[in-house]
Amino acid sequence: MTQRIRAAVSTRAAVAISVLALTTLTACGSDAPTVTQNTSAAPSATASASAETPSSSSEDSSSSTSSSSSTSSAASATSAASSTVPGTRSDLVKLCDKSGADTSARVCKSTSSSVSGSVIYCSADLPDDVRGSVKAELFRDGTEVYSASTNRTAAVGTLFLNFSVGKLQLPGGTYACKFSAGGKSWIGEAKISGNEGQATQGMACEPTSMYTEQQVTHCTSNTSSFSDPSGLACSAVITDLKGRKVDATLQTPVGPKSTTLSQSFEGGAAVVHLKAPNAPSGYPKGEYKCEFKVDDKTVITVPFSVK
Repeated sequence: MTQRIRAAVSTRAAVAISVLALTTLTACGSDAPTVTQNTSAAPSATASASAETPSSSSEDSSSSTSSSSSTSSAASATSAASSTVPGTRSDLVKLCDKSGADTSARVCKSTSSSVSGSVIYCSADLPDDVRGSVKAELFRDGTEVYSASTNRTAAVGTLFLNFSVGKLQLPGGTYACKFSAGGKSWIGEAKISGNEGQATQGMACEPTSMYTEQQVTHCTSNTSSFSDPSGLACSAVITDLKGRKVDATLQTPVGPKSTTLSQSFEGGAAVVHLKAPNAPSGYPKGEYKCEFKVDDKTVITVPFSVK
């Protein structure tokens, strides 16, 4: 049988913040606050994050636990935390990308010194005598990206965790998976080459062209100039958000539309996307900008224009 931990409702790894439209703000997930702006000028955003964590084969029991975390922000700032996760490195923990993972058997076939792409997998062959609560944590450059726990109740196989950002690229850095139980911990590390910084891959697009899977929604390419668009949207990958205040603003030719997504995000990373409301008579021509702030500091802007 299988033991699993899941964050939110995803069956794959995914982390997301969705929908900034200009009517109401709703933050989804058990840890996410809900705020409502009742005026037509106030943006609305939905924030939710999910990542599938360890599953393990078990002879006589199965259980599942769910948790969720929310996040939003983005990218010219660099990660501020220490790049080292304290603890002893162990060959029992393997990190890999899609090319090194057997997703049917739910295991990394071998340890990858470096990984690439949109998803990272961790597998842990912990000693058979490890029982009870096992905590799984994923870090990037020493900062938590995701964490969850499962209950190990019998002789168990490999614990398996995956984390993805849709079709975007995982931000560059040193990633570490840490499994902890009974006062002991087992850690594996791998390098990911890619865009550095707190937020990456900021893009603007029309909502009809956005990629959506589970709770992850994002632009697939950047448009700097729109002509009579059917809608307007932005997206980015954000990290280093746990416990921080996050605000989003859509700057328009007729003024800014702003809202607070969360006073204190629970999770550590997310894909964020922001949408403007429908405009039956057309969007005002001029310069626009999507802007995300973390603790009142702008971390990414995505400029574009409507001609």
